[in-house]
Amino acid sequence: MLGFTLEWKDGDRWNALKRGQVRINLGRCSDARLPAEIDDHNDFGLFMTSDVDQLHREFAAKGAIIVSLPADRPWGFREMGVAIPEGHRMMFAQAI
Repeated sequence: MLGFTLEWKDGDRWNALKRGQVRINLGRCSDARLPAEIDDHNDFGLFMTSDVDQLHREFAAKGAIIVSLPADRPWGFREMGVAIPEGHRMMFAQAI
């Protein structure tokens, strides 16, 4: 839904995803509890973009889990929060 494609995979343990110049490595620990199970709302990444509102339209049209709509923040970013079904969250932002 977020436009990342699989770059490589190591069985059920690791996946590497890419979108343009952004790379994400996702690991699986079978004994770890998911963020959604423990109500963990920490972000695992901040991804800078030139147009967070356009990303919001793209992600929303694909049914992504938007946890916070694009908004200007006092620290100088316009940010949007997105989550995956397991509860991991990430921020997408642009400088304002």
